Amino acid sequence: MWRFYVKNIKTKNNFEKFLIYSLKNDITSNIIENFNLILNEALKIKQKPKVILSAGLHWSDLLFKSWLAEKINNGTKFLSIEHGGSLPFKYPYFFFEENNSNRFITWFKEHHQNQKQLPAQKLLRYEKLANYNYKPKKCYLILDRISRYTLTLAKPVSSNYFTYINDICNLYKTLNLEVKNEFNIKLHPADSDKVWNTKKFLKHRLKTQIAPDNKSITDSFLESKLTICFYPETTFAECVRIGIPCVLYVSPRMHKIHPISKKLFNHLMKVGIIFDDVNLMALHVNKIWIDPQKWWNSSKIVNARNFFEKEALCFDEKDSLLKWCKFLKTFK
Repeated sequence: MWRFYVKNIKTKNNFEKFLIYSLKNDITSNIIENFNLILNEALKIKQKPKVILSAGLHWSDLLFKSWLAEKINNGTKFLSIEHGGSLPFKYPYFFFEENNSNRFITWFKEHHQNQKQLPAQKLLRYEKLANYNYKPKKCYLILDRISRYTLTLAKPVSSNYFTYINDICNLYKTLNLEVKNEFNIKLHPADSDKVWNTKKFLKHRLKTQIAPDNKSITDSFLESKLTICFYPETTFAECVRIGIPCVLYVSPRMHKIHPISKKLFNHLMKVGIIFDDVNLMALHVNKIWIDPQKWWNSSKIVNARNFFEKEALCFDEKDSLLKWCKFLKTFK
């Protein structure tokens, strides 16, 4: 019924026509026609928590969002948790999470008044593999997915994709034959025709192995003598935390890093962990390929890794869970 009335609103110009058309066709039924249906289901959930924590459902799950909204209206505190990360982007989601929660739990050191830095919850389960005695042989390139359309200013979009593909090809071209022989690509789990389908593009451009879709990122890490991360997010943080030798490419054209991380970013570039030029990164990979562990465990790299874990992941002491417990107890 609502859409019928909107459709018949009189318009004065083309913009108003576009607006009415978009309202009628783009607003989902979940927040109009089916709103009460979802709300009634949410009201059947009888839990009465003092605090609700979410690292993702408040973005994507309609039932959870309805339940959360009702609980907040009744006095429940809501803590939004960073879903993943490493180096924060210059243009986040307009501080949506900071402005719509009682506190936003961030992995990186605080740079907003409503942020609280706590140890990266996703990485608490990982143990260091510094003393593993098997000898992995592969070089894994870990890739992101890029949307066909602009969803956020925080990440690469649209035609950036072709820059991305060219960077991958230039990297591969510059690698030594020894590295190419062990080179594998791990695609993002969301890689498909819904975004730019990297698998289809690379099959025509590169003669290299692409990991099966069912291979986990952790399995890829454990098979990797050296990992090349092609975007500054969770996979890079996981590599550092686990202790897998890795390098990170941050494209100056595609990834705009927040100024708060400038000191850390520059330091990681200086020691040769971060690169903004794929050819220089490939030459570095060639140089350390014989024994990446020797490079990775050198004193300057270990110091840089510790700096990253403290600044970007909040791991600077053994009892990381204690930090979480102390913080959550403040909401009694």
